[in-house]
Amino acid sequence: MKLEEKGSDIVTKELSPSIRQFKVFLQSNPHVIKAIRSKEVDLQDCYEQFILLGEEDHIWEQYKERKTNKDDEEDEKKARTDDKTFSKWMAKINSLDLNSVEKHIHDLNGAIDQVVKVIDQYKQFTSGNNEQSSPVRDPFSFRMRD
Repeated sequence: MKLEEKGSDIVTKELSPSIRQFKVFLQSNPHVIKAIRSKEVDLQDCYEQFILLGEEDHIWEQYKERKTNKDDEEDEKKARTDDKTFSKWMAKINSLDLNSVEKHIHDLNGAIDQVVKVIDQYKQFTSGNNEQSSPVRDPFSFRMRD
């Protein structure tokens, strides 16, 4: 909405179609908004170029391709952070002792087996069934390398 001042009254009027089109253009082209906010281009000049040249003109490409030094610095910082994170993960993976991991998996398998046995005993106790149930099937029946 456009505001016009008449004396001390502020009257609202509908926006012209060209202004509505320009707003839609700006919403779909955030790179132009960044250029306006960084004072690379004036909003009025940008609007006039839009009216005269249209939104398909090659002039708008310059705003898409341009990156500020701040953007470059942020990209470099992110790349360095990503490299450091990746290096840390690779160092952790390289320092893993596979025999130790295998032992922990075996221990966890034994603990799960014990939990299954306790649950089975509890089921037998609550059902009042004193006869031997079928043997407990090992949920981790894969063979561990010795």
